[in-house]
Amino acid sequence: MSKFQLVILSYNHPEITLRCVKSALDFTQEIILVHNGSDEKNVHYLKFVFPEISHLEFKENTGFTGGANQGLKAAFLKSQWALFLTNDCTLESLPEIPLTQGVWGAHVLWKNSSKTDCIGGRFFPSKGHLAHCKSLQEFETMGGFAYIPGTAFVIDKESFEKAGPFDQSLGTFWEDVDLSMRATKGGVQLGVLSDFRVRHAGGKTTKKKPYYTKNLFPRNRKIISRKYCPNLIQRIKLEINFLREWRF
Repeated sequence: MSKFQLVILSYNHPEITLRCVKSALDFTQEIILVHNGSDEKNVHYLKFVFPEISHLEFKENTGFTGGANQGLKAAFLKSQWALFLTNDCTLESLPEIPLTQGVWGAHVLWKNSSKTDCIGGRFFPSKGHLAHCKSLQEFETMGGFAYIPGTAFVIDKESFEKAGPFDQSLGTFWEDVDLSMRATKGGVQLGVLSDFRVRHAGGKTTKKKPYYTKNLFPRNRKIISRKYCPNLIQRIKLEINFLREWRF
């Protein structure tokens, strides 16, 4: 069987984390559960229910980026490969170790349906736009730049070191785009594993919360789009697009 260290990032919502960990335990006990600033009562409950896994506790929430970085660093102390999940996912299949180092995405299904949420994604910096691909063909042929959504991915230690950790100044949103772009620039391969399947419940921690949807998401969208816009003409087009959005 594949030898991964599974990292699950959790912030409160113990009922969701419970479901995620249970799904992962169907495949392995090599799990690191990151309690990223969760309430003490939730941490104690999950430690009681799952004594067989590792628990990494932080008193303060450090956003997706901080929690993911700490979880991945802990995983790489035990293995060359890490499989990362947010707690609003359930694991449906554990992939084999990839033949090539890199950052590898999953086939992500939407909730309890047969609908595909994403099979990788593409980034269009001059438009400030992201697209979730619905097939491997889209991921490989659509324009823009490839990126691997942070919901569920596999990464090896060397690729993580080449790309660098998630940018903690971003907090949450677009951090996966930034890491994917840095990985690509560093010569790290990005791809999707056909035998890696998860279900995504839809962002329980951030959904419909103005701090995330009206602050962090638009702020980080502008930061990352500007950072990777390829040339002056495209940057001008991007700024015009942002100005139009602000007016209307």
